[in-house]
Amino acid sequence: MKIDVIFLRSDVDFTAKEKSEIQRALVPHVRRAAKILRYSPRTFTITIHPSWPRRDRQGMPAYTQLRDWIWIAVNHRQFRSSKHHARLMERLKYLAYHETHHAARDYAGFLSGKRHHILLNSVVSEGLADTFALEQYPSDYVCSYVIYDEYEARRWFKKMKKMHQTEYPSSWLFGGDGKPKFVAYKVGRYIVAEAKKRYPKLNATKLLHVDYRRVIRLAGLK
Repeated sequence: MKIDVIFLRSDVDFTAKEKSEIQRALVPHVRRAAKILRYSPRTFTITIHPSWPRRDRQGMPAYTQLRDWIWIAVNHRQFRSSKHHARLMERLKYLAYHETHHAARDYAGFLSGKRHHILLNSVVSEGLADTFALEQYPSDYVCSYVIYDEYEARRWFKKMKKMHQTEYPSSWLFGGDGKPKFVAYKVGRYIVAEAKKRYPKLNATKLLHVDYRRVIRLAGLK
């Protein structure tokens, strides 16, 4: 598998040294994740934009656009800050596992075939990707980031089940409008954790291609 890291042009640009540092942090972990998941497209493209203006989402949001394309944006001011740099480097490694799991699961912004996005599938897919990152790279950053409150997650899972599964605002994924921040991620982590409690031999690699409804059943949730 060829991993092609493309730094997009902007008014701001990373230096050659910064680009090399990003690649050294990202590529080995993407390659390791892909090997574990037995995922091997001919070319895996990662595009990186340096001038993300916002400081939320850890200053580095990412999105699996297609099964073989990940988009990452970086707040260059935070990246160059001594206060944030080490954390963002750790976030790159977390993203390598999280987004590669999405790609291998074929859960992307643009889905193949005639499929469409389903809320609970998104929830379970985010939970699986975070669990995979935690299983494969349990750094202090990942351990502190991939957390959830069980009571909160259980309560919001029940609310999500009542939602129209194909028509929902983004707040059901990322929070806001009365919902906790990154609500789908927290509920997803909870669902996968419950499945692993009931079946200790399960992990996010084994559940890679398992339908979201079966994952919920394995978790014993109703």
